[in-house]
Amino acid sequence: MAYTHEMANLPRKVSVGGRELFARMLPFKAALAACEQRVLDRLREKIRAFASGLSGAERVDYMATATLALPEGRELFKRVRDFVQTAEGAGLLLHMALRVEQPDMTEADCVQLALAAEDEVVELVTVLLGIKPEPRGKKKAERKARASKKRTAKRSKK
Repeated sequence: MAYTHEMANLPRKVSVGGRELFARMLPFKAALAACEQRVLDRLREKIRAFASGLSGAERVDYMATATLALPEGRELFKRVRDFVQTAEGAGLLLHMALRVEQPDMTEADCVQLALAAEDEVVELVTVLLGIKPEPRGKKKAERKARASKKRTAKRSKK
């Protein structure tokens, strides 16, 4: 059941690192797109840096080949997942949630906040994305048990 403040995306008061802030829910697709873009930008920067040491034709050939080899699909999603688990990734998402209500707060401020209050930020970001965080530990065993029950249920229906 969605609450009114979630449907209207009204700001909610949150406490992070001892600071009282106002945050808005993050549309999952927008957050994913921003993280994908950041990951791809970082890879493009590495490609440009390496290509700067090459001469004319080699540079063009390398840049074309490397750009075509940028990750997509599952590989890109894995890199995004890894990025979000860094302070920079959490800071980006936190900045997206806070920037409307705290326009003076920069992304660098959010990264510093993510570094200082890591556990709080992880929980806050999952709540703002609408993801309910699983309790720590037992995750893998619980997923396997659910999958096993589903397989057993399907077999018994046949």
